[in-house]
Amino acid sequence: MVFLPLFPLNIVVFPQESLHLHIFESRYKQLIQDCIEGEHSFGIPVYFDNKLREYGTEIHVDKIVNTYEDGRMDIVVRGERVFRVINWINPIKNKLYAGGEVEFITLEEDASWPEREELLAVAEELFELLQLPEQELTNESGFLSFRIAHFVGFSLQEEFQLLTYKSEHQRIQVLLKHLSQTLPLIKEWERVRAIAQMNGHFRHFDPLNF
Repeated sequence: MVFLPLFPLNIVVFPQESLHLHIFESRYKQLIQDCIEGEHSFGIPVYFDNKLREYGTEIHVDKIVNTYEDGRMDIVVRGERVFRVINWINPIKNKLYAGGEVEFITLEEDASWPEREELLAVAEELFELLQLPEQELTNESGFLSFRIAHFVGFSLQEEFQLLTYKSEHQRIQVLLKHLSQTLPLIKEWERVRAIAQMNGHFRHFDPLNF
């Protein structure tokens, strides 16, 4: 087990994902500053339906893009390992932010080559329909399921469920089943396009009352 500072958000961050965040609340300005100075990571456990969930993703700060006089920051972070929260301390002693011991989850790269190829082909069709910039997807690009999951129109709950699966085979099967039902209608799903196009913008999340 490892102790991590924790930054609950009502989003799912997948391993290998890059995310832009606007940091403005005092406790999280302190958290990010401590992580940068101590050269360590923090965790984003998922929060929805007024409940902190036990799974989340370890986060590494890649870049500080902007800093403001009042301490606010625009940062770029990267998802790393999936974890399960073992215990929760809010706040950590002498800190404004929460933390807890976490157990990292070993993910299984157990998908067959043909099913990865099938998902890759369906994903390319999806991106073309949504008129998204060309994605850097190959059959060798790590966990393919995580690189596609934000673009298929999943709810937050569905994305969270995907995060909890250890098996790449299981995640790919869930994605293929979902896309077989929704791909014929995807041209009409402007909501999906709007969500997909949010990537690359600094996102301002309201503080959570956890």
